[in-house]
Amino acid sequence: MAIPRAREHGLDLLIMGTGLRYHTSGEGAGLWVKKGSPIKTVADLKGKKLAVYSLGSAGITLVRIALHDVYGLNVSLKGGDLEFVEMPAPAMPAALATGKVDAAALIHAQAYKAMQTGEFTPIAQTAQDLTNKFHLRMVSAVLAGYGENLRAKPEVYREFQRILSASMEYAKAHPEEVFPAVGKEFNIEPGFFSAWFSRFSDFPVVLSDQDVKAIALLWDKAKELDILKTYPPIQETIWDKALRPDATSK
Repeated sequence: MAIPRAREHGLDLLIMGTGLRYHTSGEGAGLWVKKGSPIKTVADLKGKKLAVYSLGSAGITLVRIALHDVYGLNVSLKGGDLEFVEMPAPAMPAALATGKVDAAALIHAQAYKAMQTGEFTPIAQTAQDLTNKFHLRMVSAVLAGYGENLRAKPEVYREFQRILSASMEYAKAHPEEVFPAVGKEFNIEPGFFSAWFSRFSDFPVVLSDQDVKAIALLWDKAKELDILKTYPPIQETIWDKALRPDATSK
């Protein structure tokens, strides 16, 4: 979502690759309620408060698109069917547990913990909803660079992207080595990485044709919902030397 906004203000920000792509399993963008909550379905959210971490983000924009296009809710911030309560991500579980909000779009680490404890339960997996609706795996983050820098040192940025892609492929191919090592360094349970890579999301690095279509759809739907005022043609926003899937081995 930052790309069209930056370009609208004259910043030549270009997409280099895909940062986050929804997983085929469709988890990772769930809407959660407290265990035992009377809210059982998305329809029950009418008139209720939904905690979100950033209204300006692609992730929450995609949640709003799912609520509107899949479930038929009015997701306007004023006069809509539910109240979006923006707060720092670390505050959401406590707000949900204490009843300050009725539901929350928990981030991945929080969703993983909820799966372990059972304190919260999901009433929808909006990533799966969007995949089923549009037959695309949506993109919630991209790798980007400023055109002036990309044009000045294309070989440096291209090699950075190649190394990053190779590193990601190594991690996926050697989880028994990588997950415990990274978990130990950053005090994260290795099981989280297993869950993330198998159910939550992908970090492709490269930019596929389906990703381009997904980004274009995000912008189009965001404009329909008046979240974006305008956006440029998608091809104008892509670096012409962006690493594509068939080029990672070259």
